[in-house]
Amino acid sequence: MDLYRSSVTARAADELGLEIWYYPVLWDRSPAATLNYFTRATTVAETIRSSKG
Repeated sequence: MDLYRSSVTARAADELGLEIWYYPVLWDRSPAATLNYFTRATTVAETIRSSKG
């Protein structure tokens, strides 16, 4: 999953007044790679949440 593209999509949905369900998924990766991905995804999700005001 491309975190940048999903964040752009989430922001566009928010501007349209839509509810955002941010659910990053990463399949078939090592535990370390998965943890790294989820850590980056939570940063993106918090940025989106905090920008809502």
